[in-house]
Amino acid sequence: MDIQLRPADQDDMLLIWRWANDLDVRKNAFSTDFISWESHVPWFLQKLASQQCTIYVGILDDIPIGQVRFDLMANHLCCDYMIDISIDLECRERGIGTELLRKAICVFTKSKHVRHLVAKVKKGNILSMKIFEKNHFVINEIKTTNDVFFYELIVND
Repeated sequence: MDIQLRPADQDDMLLIWRWANDLDVRKNAFSTDFISWESHVPWFLQKLASQQCTIYVGILDDIPIGQVRFDLMANHLCCDYMIDISIDLECRERGIGTELLRKAICVFTKSKHVRHLVAKVKKGNILSMKIFEKNHFVINEIKTTNDVFFYELIVND
């Protein structure tokens, strides 16, 4: 599977908004409310402008298939990032998410000094759990709660 990555840009605003409002994505999000266009636009532009955020769009056969976002974690030094991933509805349950995340981690960790990657996943979100586990993330039992798994990956320099 030859997934290509490119940095997100303003032309991706509508696409990422649509992915974010997919019914399964909203169900598995920590805030399940619909995201209005009016709130998405400034949020997205701020993320694109931020030195503390990197968003990649995955492309397979010239078709956008999903996004992976890396956000520098608040109250952390330079090297700890939270991951967010969304896969297009048509691409789920085909191994595409696992490969997209693997490639995004590889590209991101070559471009930034990264020590630690973290993902928060609702316990019922089986597809996301599998994606992170197949990419060698482990559950941090101390941070995990009744509702949320904290997956972590220590990145070797």
